Amino acid sequence: MSTTKETLNEDVVLELTNVSCSETSSEAVKLRDVNLKVKQGELVMIHLGRRQNPRAFSSIIQGLLDPIKGQVSFQQTPWKIANIEQQFLMRSRIGRVFDGRAWINNLNIIENVTLRAKHHAFPAAKLQQQIDQWSKLLDVPSLSRERPAFVEASRLQRYQWLRAIIGDPLLLILERPMKTLDPEMIAPLVESINQIRLQKVAVIWFTGSDYEMTQKFSGIVRHYQSKDGKLVQAGGKSSFDRPHKRDSK
Repeated sequence: MSTTKETLNEDVVLELTNVSCSETSSEAVKLRDVNLKVKQGELVMIHLGRRQNPRAFSSIIQGLLDPIKGQVSFQQTPWKIANIEQQFLMRSRIGRVFDGRAWINNLNIIENVTLRAKHHAFPAAKLQQQIDQWSKLLDVPSLSRERPAFVEASRLQRYQWLRAIIGDPLLLILERPMKTLDPEMIAPLVESINQIRLQKVAVIWFTGSDYEMTQKFSGIVRHYQSKDGKLVQAGGKSSFDRPHKRDSK
């Protein structure tokens, strides 16, 4: 019986069980007894108010902040019982696009983009292969030796996407990821999400834009609203629950 349960749960990438957090700021997303389970290849979009900041929520998911109550598990391992070595390996499989400060100012773009993968000893040849592959799909300019302060915002945001996707993540955390992007860049980024989900990568997308939820994502997308500390799922026969099919060409 336990073997059956393990088989059913092995595709669960992230699970929040009765999670509550202290309010780090008035803008932080509130969490009160939140339950959420995200499986391989799933896309979960969490809709935020204009002033809501997802940074603390993302850090709880990533095991960087402890909730005041409840448990967060990544690949069925709770952060609070994982040792330092386990946490290091777990974080190596999580990519993140930040809403707000995202760069180390005294490192250039090449160093910033590759820092996470190199920090976790990702093989150099495979890293370069992935940079080439995803740069082409995302239409990202060649990695430069410019400091982040000298790179315009739309290009910086594409570099953020590249940094999050390389390194074989199992989970992507995207915080308002289309912010500052030029409109013509939206379609390649949506397609990158469609492709990476085919590789069984789970995606949590924090959005404050109705425009983002109208994009043509493949498969079923689960939508939640953040209300009074709860994640309320949009139900019924709303467009939130309908799978989007890719255009045939």
